[in-house]
Amino acid sequence: MTVHDIEDVRDRHPWAPEMVARVRNSRRLVALMPPALLGFLAHVFSLRDAAAMERFLVGLETGAGLEVDEPVYQLRERLLALRAPARSGVRRQVGERVYAGLTVKTWNRTRRGRSASTLQFHADEVVPEAV
Repeated sequence: MTVHDIEDVRDRHPWAPEMVARVRNSRRLVALMPPALLGFLAHVFSLRDAAAMERFLVGLETGAGLEVDEPVYQLRERLLALRAPARSGVRRQVGERVYAGLTVKTWNRTRRGRSASTLQFHADEVVPEAV
């Protein structure tokens, strides 16, 4: 995902910045990952299913009503752990590819009705296509 990709989406879908604004207006979502990236992913997900995307964001934002084996719960916990300072007191440096990979994997598992006990994405993996 490059700046060009994001600009291309913005040009083809002028309301895409509304998704970024929706994310930026939530302190809880901003605390999980870079808001421009989450807004972009939310836009991509909304093109597949807007109602499912909204449920996904609400679950990610609040965690309310999520079971431990639900992918969104696992993603939320993973993102909170990634954003927390390490034992050294320094926040881990996580690339946007990792955030995107974890989030798209979670979206895909949720859409397919699969559970998740853990979520992993390695920097050398390819970010999957959202279903």
